[in-house]
Amino acid sequence: MPKVENEDEATARLEAALYSAGRPLSIEELIKASGTESRKMTLNLLTNIMKKAKTSFKAIEVVTLPDGSYVFQLKPEYSATVRRYA
Repeated sequence: MPKVENEDEATARLEAALYSAGRPLSIEELIKASGTESRKMTLNLLTNIMKKAKTSFKAIEVVTLPDGSYVFQLKPEYSATVRRYA
């Protein structure tokens, strides 16, 4: 994947990776997905995505798991509500 300098493009790639993975992604996977080749920049972009998700979405979130991976998920309190649709 070619290196990306544009933060908007890197953010879009991270959002796409988190959304489409369907599983937690390690920081190494997210660095590759972002195209930045930078741990620091990727972590900054992830922090921004997490803040944006918190203010934009009511039922979904991006969180850091105890093992340090990141996941785009339904908030636990909505699991029972949507179980019949999944």
